[in-house]
Amino acid sequence: RMRQYLRPRHEGALGSQRKAGTMRQHLTECSLTPRHADGCVRFGDVVLVQNAKTRGMLSVDLDDKLGPLRFGASTAASPAPVLRNVFELQRPRRTGAAYDERCYEAAGEADILHYGQKVLLASPHLHASGPLFLTSSQVTPTTQSRAARKQEVVLTADPTKFDTVWQVVSADPRRAPMEQGRPVQANSVIVLAHCQTGQFLASDPAKTIQNSFGIEADVCCHRFSGTLTKHNNQEYEEVNLWALVSAPSDAHYEEYHDRAFKDTGSAVDRVRAKLRQRAGGGGFRALVRVLRVLDDNGNRRLDQTELVEGLASYGVPLTEVETRAVMRAFDRDGSATVSLTEILRFMRGELSSRRRRLVIEAFSRLDKDRSGAASLKELQAIYGRNIARHPPV
Repeated sequence: RMRQYLRPRHEGALGSQRKAGTMRQHLTECSLTPRHADGCVRFGDVVLVQNAKTRGMLSVDLDDKLGPLRFGASTAASPAPVLRNVFELQRPRRTGAAYDERCYEAAGEADILHYGQKVLLASPHLHASGPLFLTSSQVTPTTQSRAARKQEVVLTADPTKFDTVWQVVSADPRRAPMEQGRPVQANSVIVLAHCQTGQFLASDPAKTIQNSFGIEADVCCHRFSGTLTKHNNQEYEEVNLWALVSAPSDAHYEEYHDRAFKDTGSAVDRVRAKLRQRAGGGGFRALVRVLRVLDDNGNRRLDQTELVEGLASYGVPLTEVETRAVMRAFDRDGSATVSLTEILRFMRGELSSRRRRLVIEAFSRLDKDRSGAASLKELQAIYGRNIARHPPV
């Protein structure tokens, strides 16, 4: 029986192992395109797409399936560019050379993205079958965003349809006519209009969904009403504002990251040692009490301010660079906060070989059918025989 369990475990065929593998794939760090000397965004660049209201990055979750090869989109905080939140700017398939395109080619700007130009947003490396493209469609009784109830925004593998085409629009409606045809600058605020329906990409922090990474902001396609200017131009709401974020100049994000966090591993070690010292010999229960002292608002999560101020009171002052390194080490889900569970997982380390054997043996006795998961029926078969003798709780 032990062999029947260990064989699929060794082959990585257990459900828990597949789930962990998918999470690791989503959170695999990757490089952004360095910012060009002229600051312009170009077709082929790999960027982050950040929302102004949620401050989160446009992200995809392959476990959030909404149909055949249709995956849910959301915005979520991220300490680094990873496979689930990087997008490549691709040129749509053209049926003929438009006048604007010929003008850009004549000016030597054929590869530069301009205001008013059409673009595809592709997640290039996450799905095994190929790139996934951001798409939207009109609201129907069965097709609408789950939280906002507006146009649904998903990622699909088919780039040939017109519903995957977006257009870059100036964020200032008063300057839109003047901005038309000008190059789009990296990290500048823009609006992404859906060409087929005319609605705008949006994300509202008040409208959330639950996926494999926790609670994240829903993404939809809708023009939210804004205030009117004196020229009757309607301002865009923050939920409709985005930025195409590139890597720092002359360096990929990973190279910049290595320099920025160089020699900060000692800070993480100091934090770990201090938390263990404060917990004393009380084990994890004492460590939980120590962490709850740092949690000022009692939400069972530590934001950066709570963590920095609490560690400073414990005698571990951190610089800004060290603070980012510590947050990066603890914050595994990219939520910009650290849960007690995340800290405990980081502190506990790996199981010893003896404990690992005991855990595997105990689980193998529960998992009678060797499916890789202990069902309620299996637990009842083992512990339900003498349930009448159990004390009331």
